[in-house]
Amino acid sequence: MCDHSAIERGISVGVMMGDEAPSPEKVLFLDIDGPMITQRSTFLKQIGLNKNFDPVASALVSTLLRELDAWIVVSSSWRVRPLEVIESIFRYNKVLTKFHPDWRTTVKHPKFSRREQILEWISRHPEVKSWAAVDDEDLSPLSNFVHVTYENGITWECFQELVNHLR
Repeated sequence: MCDHSAIERGISVGVMMGDEAPSPEKVLFLDIDGPMITQRSTFLKQIGLNKNFDPVASALVSTLLRELDAWIVVSSSWRVRPLEVIESIFRYNKVLTKFHPDWRTTVKHPKFSRREQILEWISRHPEVKSWAAVDDEDLSPLSNFVHVTYENGITWECFQELVNHLR
């Protein structure tokens, strides 16, 4: 488990329609509930000091995407929502909206575990050179997995582990 905190303000950008499709080589498999929506963010929202996402996690994910040129693949129950809705929520929470063109793990095999969904996605994308998965669900023995808690979400130590997997 990781534990520490750091805050840096994220920015919001997206791939524009009509742009040539990127060929991302670094991918972050991102769960939302737990890594991004934490106990802290829920409390802050209840007292009117926050939106939905944990501000620490938001800043760290934006930094990771921007500095390492990584792309998000949603590996969460949120993957059944339309991408436009997810992008809107990310922008509202000041998180960089940098989603892989194949932006979510499979919804075709609902009985697949999250670990199996990630492995299936990777098998279809040989262009991906490095990846990391962050989740509050235990995805062991998945390599490149960073386990977070609902209480703290993505912390500074988790961020450092993610950087090491994505370099």
